[in-house]
Amino acid sequence: MASQKILIQRFHDIATDPEVCEVVRRLGITHFYEEEDGAYYNFMRSSRHPGLYNVDTSTGFELVDAGGTAKLWKITACGEVTPGGGREAFANGVTGSRD
Repeated sequence: MASQKILIQRFHDIATDPEVCEVVRRLGITHFYEEEDGAYYNFMRSSRHPGLYNVDTSTGFELVDAGGTAKLWKITACGEVTPGGGREAFANGVTGSRD
């Protein structure tokens, strides 16, 4: 499964799905932006990106900031992550992939 699909479908499984952490580390994702689900045109945002909603942030995340219905979390669930993925993230064209 492509990296993007893993995240939009299964990011909420970060605590139990090792493949999610693999993608997080490879791409160098250090933070998670949480926003309440809501309507976007004629559909709910969570219907298009279910993995990014209902994420259990009680462990594996540290709150950085919050305002209104939004929260910014530092991801700690995957151990040490090089921001941006470092050179390895670019080696196979991972960052340019929209699969």
